[in-house]
Amino acid sequence: MAELGAPPGEQIKFEIRDNINTAADMIDQLEWMKKKITDLRDVMARKDLKDMAAAVVEFGKKFQSVEDELFQPTIAESDTKSFRDPQKVYEKLSVLAGDISGSVDFAPNKQQREVYAVLKESLATQKGRFEGLIKTDLASFNKLLADRGVAGIIVPVVK
Repeated sequence: MAELGAPPGEQIKFEIRDNINTAADMIDQLEWMKKKITDLRDVMARKDLKDMAAAVVEFGKKFQSVEDELFQPTIAESDTKSFRDPQKVYEKLSVLAGDISGSVDFAPNKQQREVYAVLKESLATQKGRFEGLIKTDLASFNKLLADRGVAGIIVPVVK
């Protein structure tokens, strides 16, 4: 939530912070749910439900595809010296926040505002994909699991 009463030039800094937090929250939830997908693979093997293994893998790919647009995979591997992949929404917002915060004497310029608008739209697109995945795909996937006697994936609550 942007800060009330902040000068117009400062307001964008708070909006960027809020969007970074939104991206981080989605990444955290995706990581948690991907861990549950990994756990499901083990459950499938133990319960002799190997016929569902492909469905579990495919569903995990859906989570990964959203996360890959939010966060660079090589950084997730803890390889901060390697930039083999382009920066994604989370990193770009972080860099923009640093760039804008470094100019304490000046309001963000036109180019910075334009970049922010593009990044804000990209984040909204990924948030829409994430919400669709949770509302539609996850519900169907959990029903498939329940039909086979396996507990579904719960979306972690972010506070």
